[in-house]
Amino acid sequence: MENLFDTICAVATPLSIGSIGIIRISGEKSFEIISKIFDRPVKPETINHGWIIDNKTGEKLDEVIVLPFKNPKSYTGEDIIEIQSHGSPVIIREILNLVLKNGARLAHRGEFTKRAFLNHKMDLSQAEAVLDLINAKTSKTASLAANNLSGTLKKDIDAAIQQVLTAGNFISGSQVTELEEQLSAYVGVKHCITCGNGTDALTLALMVWNIGPGDAVFVPDFTFFA
Repeated sequence: MENLFDTICAVATPLSIGSIGIIRISGEKSFEIISKIFDRPVKPETINHGWIIDNKTGEKLDEVIVLPFKNPKSYTGEDIIEIQSHGSPVIIREILNLVLKNGARLAHRGEFTKRAFLNHKMDLSQAEAVLDLINAKTSKTASLAANNLSGTLKKDIDAAIQQVLTAGNFISGSQVTELEEQLSAYVGVKHCITCGNGTDALTLALMVWNIGPGDAVFVPDFTFFA
């Protein structure tokens, strides 16, 4: 079984011919792994230049730049090593395989950003904005995603929550009415009713069908009701 915070690695650039290829390692074994395959000691907060060497055969694989980031001052909040190699797919794969052989595992899609979220380096809106920015097809969508990544959306949400808390309008009020109107317009229905929790939402749906005490309701295994 995989540990949620074991050491992971991945290629951060397209696996095609180019000037530079980047392999990233994140986790507590990052510095240990690079020490086994780099031909000189890695100095934190320094641009390190040297060779990646197969620690089994002694063969030199590529002349690289190694950028180390000590936790918590990194993207994921963990120790990170970034290896910048020449952009040959063959070289990139060889270095990646060498990192895997020395204690890392291949990261799942989006796992670096997931760790950044779990380590409180970004909130959920910023984590989603990373994917939006990567997939942006226009300058406008890229600009919106970058704006959310900077934390603007979180500030707006926090301000709106604080406004509701200050006014005490948890059930009714202008903000709730506005939200219901926007939701009904978005889904294309006449009315939307906001609820305080999922149990209330299910209860209201049952009430619409005049289902109440004494009626039998069959539900799936995983539900709010038992």
